Amino acid sequence: MDIRRKDYRKFVKTLLEGFDGKEIKYEIMEKIASLWLELQQNDKLPKGILASSCEAELQALIEQIDIMMAAKCSDWERQVQSLSSKLDVRERENVIHRSTIEQKNKEIGHLKQQVESRDQTQRDIDNHYNSQLSLLKSEVQKMKRDYEKLNRKHLKQAKDVELERSRSNTELQESTAQIEKLTNKLERF
Repeated sequence: MDIRRKDYRKFVKTLLEGFDGKEIKYEIMEKIASLWLELQQNDKLPKGILASSCEAELQALIEQIDIMMAAKCSDWERQVQSLSSKLDVRERENVIHRSTIEQKNKEIGHLKQQVESRDQTQRDIDNHYNSQLSLLKSEVQKMKRDYEKLNRKHLKQAKDVELERSRSNTELQESTAQIEKLTNKLERF
């Protein structure tokens, strides 16, 4: 079966379009070589003048593909190196961020412990003051009761003293009146 030049070009073009630019040169060359071998084995390569003229074109095309693949490979290698360096930078940044996060977490833990310690201290102080306040309240209540007792006793004593004074005054007045009567009687004699 005779294959024309256009068919060869179309074949190579479809072959190259089948790769999305991410495959490496070796794989493309392997596919071209395996297809070329298959065409030879099936005796589908053109014969005669057309074959020799196409062969030169194919050789030139393969050389161009080699040049393009070498350029693509070096471009891919540069991209891989660029991405690798970017990845290294990102990994270093991640390490720094992880370290910062760990440090912040330690600080947070330390601050939580301080807050819990202060809260416990505050609760202890509150309990101490509440117990002191309770004692003071009970002492104030006791003092109020004692004061009320003393005040009642004092009022009773003051009342008793007032009664005693009033009795004494009455007796004094009576005695004074008697003394005057007696003095008057004595003066009359």
